[in-house]
Amino acid sequence: MNTRELTSDEANAINVLTGGEGPKVFIHTGFELRQIKQNPPLRLLSSSETIVIPACNGTQTLAQAKQAFPSGIDADFKNWGLDTRGSATEETAVSVYELCEGATSTRIFGTLGTDLNDVCLTQHQIIKFCEENRKWLRLAHTIFLFRAEGNFFVAHAGDNGLRIHVRRLGHIDVWNIARAHRVVVPLL
Repeated sequence: MNTRELTSDEANAINVLTGGEGPKVFIHTGFELRQIKQNPPLRLLSSSETIVIPACNGTQTLAQAKQAFPSGIDADFKNWGLDTRGSATEETAVSVYELCEGATSTRIFGTLGTDLNDVCLTQHQIIKFCEENRKWLRLAHTIFLFRAEGNFFVAHAGDNGLRIHVRRLGHIDVWNIARAHRVVVPLL
């Protein structure tokens, strides 16, 4: 097994996840969280409805999705080298959650699964979801996890004219409960 020193983002994420009590997760190459089973700060909204993202060929990127996000696309999609195609995906059922307590992105996605890859969507899937499931988008933000260039990122889309922004997963800002942000992940 390969081991390495934690990056400051990873160490900070551990502090957030454990309330400052130190590492309770197993980390190895990449930023993979294991053995996290806290109560998620989320409430499932879509339990009575099946939401499906159609099969995607992986060619669409968020940086180029001007028709899907006419009110603006965060320049950091290009600045951070995220304008890269993804893998083709089959039809994917997803769940929509609502944030019911303030939490960082790391805590939100870390409590949903033991492997962050399991809660990721591709950029193409995020675009399709926003185009075809607008009623599930929140005016404030709807949050998605995706992977590019070996790292995890959080895309957040707003229904107010459809804008899309990006943050690094380890970003320490807390998503505010007052805005009732939504989170979309593959059906677990």
